[in-house]
Amino acid sequence: MRTLEGQAPSLPAARLQAILFEHDDVMYALDARAVVEILWLPELSPVVQMPHFVVGVMNYRGRTLPVVDLLRRVGRASAPYQVTDQLVVVESRDGLYAIIVEMVRDVVSIDPDDVQPTEALSSGGVSGSRVISHAINRESAVVMLLDPDAILPPPGSAWSDDRPSADPFPSRLEHLPVDARATLRERATELAARPDSDDEEDALALAIIRIGDDWFGIDVSTVEQFARCPAHITPVPCTPDHVRGATTFEGDVLTLVDVSTALDAKLGEISPTSRVAVIRQDDFHVGALVDDVEDIVFFKRAAVRDVEGSVLAANHSFLRGVVEFGDGIIGVLDLLGIVTQEDWVVDERVI
Repeated sequence: MRTLEGQAPSLPAARLQAILFEHDDVMYALDARAVVEILWLPELSPVVQMPHFVVGVMNYRGRTLPVVDLLRRVGRASAPYQVTDQLVVVESRDGLYAIIVEMVRDVVSIDPDDVQPTEALSSGGVSGSRVISHAINRESAVVMLLDPDAILPPPGSAWSDDRPSADPFPSRLEHLPVDARATLRERATELAARPDSDDEEDALALAIIRIGDDWFGIDVSTVEQFARCPAHITPVPCTPDHVRGATTFEGDVLTLVDVSTALDAKLGEISPTSRVAVIRQDDFHVGALVDDVEDIVFFKRAAVRDVEGSVLAANHSFLRGVVEFGDGIIGVLDLLGIVTQEDWVVDERVI
C-alpha cells in the first residue's frame, strides 16, 4: 500500500492485515504493517508551528512524536478527550507519529476484492495524496482505509493552513475529573521512561477493570478487545443466571456473561462506561460484562503476590494473585478461567 509521493495508493494484490478502530461512530483501518504500538492516551505537551490537526507531542521512550487528532485531520470537529481514548503509533516513510482514536476494535484479514478505490470519499492530503485511500466493504459496513504516508506533511514541506490551531490540550480535559487527568499524567511519565529489554520481558500488562464497587486486574493477553456495551441486549431464555443475553458482534452472535456471579461482587446497571471484554479461544467466543476499564498498567511479574492470606482470599478460586495498586491491593482476576468453566460454556448455535 506504500506509495511514492504524489502517486495514488494502489490496491493490495494479496490479503491485507488491517487494524480496525472506531472514532466518532466511523470505522477506520490502517495497514497493520504501519502500526508500531497501541497505547492509552497520555497527557500531551503543547506544540507550535504545526498544522491545526497536530494537538501536541509526547515523549515516546526518548523520542518526540507529534500526535494527530484524526477528526480534525479529516475535516470534522474534534471531540473532548476521554481517559479511555487510545493512541495508535504509526510508522510512515517520514518517521513515527501517533493518532488519537476512540477505540481499537480488531485486527482483521481483508480480501483484496473488498478493497475499493474511492474518489468521492477521499480527504485532502499532502502533495496530492489522500488521507483516505480506499474503502473496505465489510458486510453491511464500509470502513475507511487510511494512507499512513498522507496524514502528516513531510519534513520541511510548506503547509498552507489558515485554520486555527487546536485548543491547548489541558482545555480539552476540563470535563474530566481530577483523578482521570492525573491518570493521563501518570501514563505520560511511564511512557517517557526507557525500559531495558529485561524489564520488558518481565512486564505483565494488566487492564484495570471495575465490577460494581470492586477493582480487578486482568491479563490483557487473554482479552481480544474491549468493546462498548450494546444499548440493547437480547435475552436468552432457559439459560443460567450468569448469561445476561446475546448480541451481534462483527457478524457473529456473542454471548454476554456476568462474571460477578462467580465473585463476591455485583455488576452495576449498563451505562456509557460499561464495556465488554471480548474473549476468543479457537472456536470459543464470549463477552464478559464489566462496569469500566480504567487503564492498562505494567507490573513486574514478581510484584504479583500469592492470594492466600490476603483480604481478597474469599475469591481465591478465580484470582491468580494480588498486586499493590494505588493505596491498596487489587486481585489479578483469572477471567478466562471463569468464562471457560464447564457449566458456563454456552453453545451459541442454539441461540
